[in-house]
Amino acid sequence: MTLCDYCGCSPDGNVSRTFNQPDRLGPAFLDPARLTTSQHLPPSSSTRMMGQIWASIRDVYCQHPLLSADSALRLLKNTRVDSPNLSTRLQWNLSTIQPYIPTQYVFTKTSRLGRTNALRPEYFRRHSKTINTHLKKVRERGHKYFPETDAKWGTGPRQLIWILVEDGEDIVPEVENVIRENQIPFIYVAYGSTHRFGNAQQNAAYAIIHRLSNSVLGHGPIVSIDDDAKVLPDLFDIAWRVKRLGVWPMGNLGPTGWEGPTYDPITKIKLNWQKHGSDDRKFPLDNGAFVFSTEVLGTGRLIGPRYWPTDYPGGESEFVSLILSKIEEVEPLCYNCHVAWHNQPLTPECITHRPNCREFDVPVKP
Repeated sequence: MTLCDYCGCSPDGNVSRTFNQPDRLGPAFLDPARLTTSQHLPPSSSTRMMGQIWASIRDVYCQHPLLSADSALRLLKNTRVDSPNLSTRLQWNLSTIQPYIPTQYVFTKTSRLGRTNALRPEYFRRHSKTINTHLKKVRERGHKYFPETDAKWGTGPRQLIWILVEDGEDIVPEVENVIRENQIPFIYVAYGSTHRFGNAQQNAAYAIIHRLSNSVLGHGPIVSIDDDAKVLPDLFDIAWRVKRLGVWPMGNLGPTGWEGPTYDPITKIKLNWQKHGSDDRKFPLDNGAFVFSTEVLGTGRLIGPRYWPTDYPGGESEFVSLILSKIEEVEPLCYNCHVAWHNQPLTPECITHRPNCREFDVPVKP
C-alpha cells in the first residue's frame, strides 16, 4: 500500500496537508468496531477516545512533517489495527483520563541517541516522581488549583497527560515500563527516525495535542520537559496561570546560572532579562522555560502541519515569535521562582535509587 492508500490524495497525487479533525477522518482511520476487538491496542475506558487518539496519530503520520515519506509509510503500516507491531509503535494509559475537561499537556521529545543514553529510564523515573508528587498534592487539596486560574480554566476537574514522542520507528520498552509502573496518564508514540535535533518530534507533539484538544480532550497549558531536565512539582500548578504564553526562569543557563526575567520582589516590576551578552535573540529563552495555551494552535501562523518553524538546533525564539510580537507580551507565570533546570544530571544516589536521593529539596518562590 502507498501513502495515498492510507491517507487519501488530491487529484495531483499529493497527500492532503490540511488539518483533520479526528471525527472527520474516514473509515480507513477510524473503525470503532475493529478497535474494540483489536488485540494489539492497549485498553482504554473509552472506545471513542481510543479511536480518536489512534486516528489523530495516524493523521500526523499522513502529513509527516520533517519525516520522510518512507518512514511515514512504515509507521502507518505498523499502526494498523491488525498489525502485530502496533504495540511497539504506540502505547498509552488512559484509564483516568476524562473527555472534554481542561487538560494540561506535558510533552517530552526523546531519542536513543540523546545525551541521557543508558540512563534514560532513570531520567524518566525522576520526571515520573515529580508528576506523581504534583498529582498527589492536587488530590490532597481537594482538586483545587491557584484561585487566579479559575477565571480561565474554571473551578471543575482538570487533568494532566504526558505525551512522549520517540525519534525512532518504535518505542522503547524500558521507557514505557517506567511510565506505566508509575500509573501516570500517558501517550507514547514513535515518530522517526529523523535525527533533526528533536524538531520533528516537537512538531509531532504539537500536532497531536492540536487534534486532541479539539476533539476528545479539553484545552489547557502545553508544557515541554526535556528528558534530561529537572522540574519541581510546583511547575505544573504554575503552568495553569497561562493565558496565551508565559515564562519562568530556567536554571543552568544564563550568566548567573539562570536565564529569563527577574522581578522586584516587592513591586513585581520586571527589572531585566538575564541572558548571555552574545544572545541577540528576540525571545532569549529555553524550550522548557515557556508554556502556552492549546487555544493558540490553529490560529495565525500555527495552523499546521508545520508548527515548529526551524530545522536546526534551537528555534525557541522563532516559535514564540509566531505567537507574540514583542517580549513585553510575555506573561510572568511566577516571580523569581526556581522550578526548572536545563540538562540537570542525576546524582549517584538517585541513579542507584538510594534513600538519600533528594530531588525536591529546593525552595520554591511561586
